[in-house]
Amino acid sequence: MQAMNGSLGVVDTITTAVNQLWAERKTLARLLILAGFVNGLLDWGLATLVESHGWGWYYVLAVLHTLVYTVLAVRVHRLVLGVPNPIQGIVRWSGRETKFLGWLVVVYFYFFLIMVAFGVVASVVAGIVGVLPSANDSWGMALGVVLVSLPAAYLLARLSVLLPAIAIDQKRNLAWAWSLTEGNGWRLVLILWVLPMLVSALLPEVEMSGLIESTAWSLFLGVSTAIQIALLSVAFKGVGGFTELQEAVPSAE
Repeated sequence: MQAMNGSLGVVDTITTAVNQLWAERKTLARLLILAGFVNGLLDWGLATLVESHGWGWYYVLAVLHTLVYTVLAVRVHRLVLGVPNPIQGIVRWSGRETKFLGWLVVVYFYFFLIMVAFGVVASVVAGIVGVLPSANDSWGMALGVVLVSLPAAYLLARLSVLLPAIAIDQKRNLAWAWSLTEGNGWRLVLILWVLPMLVSALLPEVEMSGLIESTAWSLFLGVSTAIQIALLSVAFKGVGGFTELQEAVPSAE
């Protein structure tokens, strides 16, 4: 990996992320087992509520999953970046997690805003020139979604370095994230967007009928999620967001 103003090494970032997770495998295993059990329990319990009380419970599920993700993401970022938690236990909600969740909402708000805007523009232009794919053209529809999502993915990739910064208690903003990732935007898209999409496309569709199946599947997805978080941590360090002398110190939160 190169420092700030240099080129981010894609392959090096991926291998470093995997190696860092392996080095912290004991702590990571405890995190993933706990997160997998909680997510599995949520999926299983709320699936029953959806059947009996309607689809509105999926919004509740999404919120609860986001809270679990926030705790997991903060811990994984700190593990990969080598910032300890001497006071916090393995799971505890503090001001750090609240700030992380707030920036997560902000970053994804801009992502969805750009995606919707480009989607509307692309649909209008495609309709005018007569190249709208038919409902039966699954490949055409998929290609259209990918093309429309690229501008939003580019924005998301560049702004997402805010998240590991917040996880290690740095005080940063959107302008800082945009400046830090200058010259590495498309490399970040490849690492943080294209690679996870390819992995997701290879995952099978699984029907979960019980708590054990839900927990097992959630644990598997947790491993994939941890890798994605680690990729972001290593990329954040690779573009110069973190150094050994950085100002983030373990806090009592």
